[in-house]
Amino acid sequence: LADGDVVKIDLGVHLDGYISVCAHTLVLGASKENPVTGRKADAILAAHYAAETALRMVTDGNKTEDVTKAIAKIADDFQCSPVEGMLSHQLLQNKIDGEKTIIQNPSEAQRKEHEKYDFELHEVYAVDVLISTGEGQGRE
Repeated sequence: LADGDVVKIDLGVHLDGYISVCAHTLVLGASKENPVTGRKADAILAAHYAAETALRMVTDGNKTEDVTKAIAKIADDFQCSPVEGMLSHQLLQNKIDGEKTIIQNPSEAQRKEHEKYDFELHEVYAVDVLISTGEGQGRE
C-alpha cells in the first residue's frame, strides 16, 4: 500500500445469532495538511452522504426503492455512480441474508426482477453503499 491509496476496513461480529458489521474508508497519507481532493474526495463524500441518507431512510413505512433512488441522486450530485447491482440485505437471527434487499444502480433486467419492499418496525439491515467515479461496473 502507498500514500494516496483508498482503503476500506470492514469489521463484523456475530453474537447470539445476530451479525453486526461496520466499515470505514480512508485514504493513506491524508491529513489536515494533506487533504483528499479531486475524484477520490467526490467518491468518498458521495458514499458518506448516501450511506447517511440511506440509514435515515431505513425506517418503518418507507420503501426500499426510495433508498435506491436517494443513493443514485446523491452519487449523481458528485458525478459518481453507485456500483451496479450491489445489494443491502435484511438481517435475521441465524441468517445473514434475509428476504428483503435494497438494490443499488439496478440494470434494466435487475430493475424488472428485483422485488420492492416496505420497511417494517424492528427490521435490521446491513446497508452497503459502494460508489464509483466510473460507470459503476464491477471489475475482476
